[in-house]
Amino acid sequence: MGSINACFPNYGVLLTFRTDQRPVRVALCFECDMLAVFDGDSPDRINRQEAMNTPTQLVMFAKAIFSNDTEIQALKPRRFRP
Repeated sequence: MGSINACFPNYGVLLTFRTDQRPVRVALCFECDMLAVFDGDSPDRINRQEAMNTPTQLVMFAKAIFSNDTEIQALKPRRFRP
């Protein structure tokens, strides 16, 4: 049985990828290590996934992209959850 995350995601980063058809948005929550994918400009997500094995990589990725953002630079990478 999978784990249940009781966190209500507080997405701190929203990445938008452009395609010929429509944009795809990926939102990252660093509080509960969650990422969500949204199709186009719709507020309805098409997928949500715990990033349990990648929280450190997500923080490092965000810090590299947003090097001038003091809040993101203050994020601390966390250890993997079992």
